[in-house]
Amino acid sequence: MRKLGCLVGFVLLVAASAAAQQKTPQVELFGGYKLERFNPGGGFTGGNLNGWTGALTGNVNSWFGVTAEITGVYGKQNFGGTTGVDSDHHTVMFGPKFTYRDKEKWAPFAHTLFGFGRINGAHLGTTFGDEVGDTGFNWATGGGIDFVASPRISIRLVQIDVLYSRYDRPLGTQTSQTSLRLAWGINFRFGER
Repeated sequence: MRKLGCLVGFVLLVAASAAAQQKTPQVELFGGYKLERFNPGGGFTGGNLNGWTGALTGNVNSWFGVTAEITGVYGKQNFGGTTGVDSDHHTVMFGPKFTYRDKEKWAPFAHTLFGFGRINGAHLGTTFGDEVGDTGFNWATGGGIDFVASPRISIRLVQIDVLYSRYDRPLGTQTSQTSLRLAWGINFRFGER
């Protein structure tokens, strides 16, 4: 047991010393869990949607990169008097990412992303399983912090975004939605600048 403790301590020491010499990766590939509090607007209440997120960032220099992000979240929503609407929301967005890289293990970042999203809803309590959906403009702004565990892997401790979207349906009228999104996961780092 003591040998195992020494081995774990040695591995952590090596990882910490490698992270202390933080380099800028050429490419970062992020994958993780996404929680979205979707607020449909128009006087309707929303709900929490759970799912996944993935992002690919090409770093131009130590502080500026360009990100492409895709997400998918799923759950049940309440629209007016209709409860239990199976819903999904997918987004595809692109934009700049600004990262502060010090000589330690932390890499806080901020980004603003623009693109489109698709929302679908199906009320399974109806005879025909009515399904409605819409595609619309989306943009998000936010940031987070990565813990650099090794030169090749960092852990995204938290990412918080505010998502702005505009859909005509399923509400029947064009409304704007403002939703809060949280994410965390693993960030793989490739190459070196």
